[in-house]
Amino acid sequence: MNMKNLEALAQTYGDAHTKLTKVVDALQADIDQLKAKRKHHIIALATEAAKAKQALHSAVDDNQGLFEKPRSQTFSGIKFGLQKQKGSTTFADEIKTIERIRKLLPKDQAELMINVKESVHKPSVSDLTVADLKRLGITVESDSDKVMVKAVAGEVEKMINAIMDKNEIQEAA
Repeated sequence: MNMKNLEALAQTYGDAHTKLTKVVDALQADIDQLKAKRKHHIIALATEAAKAKQALHSAVDDNQGLFEKPRSQTFSGIKFGLQKQKGSTTFADEIKTIERIRKLLPKDQAELMINVKESVHKPSVSDLTVADLKRLGITVESDSDKVMVKAVAGEVEKMINAIMDKNEIQEAA
């Protein structure tokens, strides 16, 4: 093989790559045209859906008593109701909390909850029952109910977000 052969192979590859690039560019132009053609309709429908979602959210928020049991419902592919939020654990005096953990819990469990540097291991403590947390002097904050409204099949939202910015929907609203 010599340099002339390599140049010929490079030329063949370059030509094939150029043809491929032109076809991919044409495909992208077609996709951009279709997006532009449907964009206003999608924005209008997304705006309508956002308003309907907000109305449902407000209605659930105003009627939380309807969601004691069951806490959520699914109608027309939309799940709505109340969803428990993960609370955060706090304690006024970490040293006293460590002492209570050591005193009141089994040694192997206490070792999991106390970091070597003598601090409470919050992820382990957060798994305790409310009664145990109370005995240890630990309070749970921000574990309130939060209104939840979401489409069960979220693929459409992903597609819409890929096509346009959320700002455009908000501006149209």
